[in-house]
Amino acid sequence: MAQVSFIIWRESVEALLVVGILYAWLARTPHAAIGRRWLWGGVAAGGAR
Repeated sequence: MAQVSFIIWRESVEALLVVGILYAWLARTPHAAIGRRWLWGGVAAGGAR
């Protein structure tokens, strides 16, 4: 059971890292509000799965 928990933790950290990188990149683009809406929509869809 500990191995499964570790894999879930590792994948969660990786997903947070990807979301953070995308969020930082979107903050520097001219149409950041539209991109953030898509980003958080994808996060919500992934969390609902």
